[in-house]
Amino acid sequence: AAEALQALCDECAEHMASPGPLQGLLGIYSSMGSLPVEQQERIIGGLGTVLTRVALDQVQPMILAVSEPPVRQAVAALQAGNKDELIAQLKKLRMLMKGGVGALERME
Repeated sequence: AAEALQALCDECAEHMASPGPLQGLLGIYSSMGSLPVEQQERIIGGLGTVLTRVALDQVQPMILAVSEPPVRQAVAALQAGNKDELIAQLKKLRMLMKGGVGALERME
C-alpha cells in the first residue's frame, strides 16, 4: 500500500498538494508510526514529492508540520542514547527536507 501511495504522490503531486488530498496524506503520515521502516520511507518520499507542489504561501507551515514529529523523536532518541532511532529520524527529516527545498527553489 505504501508503494502505491508513493507512486500516486509521484504521478499526481500537483493534485495531491491541493487541500483535501493533502490533509488525507498528512493524516496517513501522522499515523504511520506502526508501519515497517521501509513503508514509512515510501510514504515520506511521496510526501516529499508533494511538498514540492504545495502553494508557496503554505510551504512554511507544511515544513513545520511535517518536520516537528521526527525532530521531537530525534531529540528523545539522542537523550536516550538510541543511535538507531536517531539515525531513522534523521533519515526521515532528510527525505522531507528534499521536498521542502524543492518547494523553496520555486520561489526564486
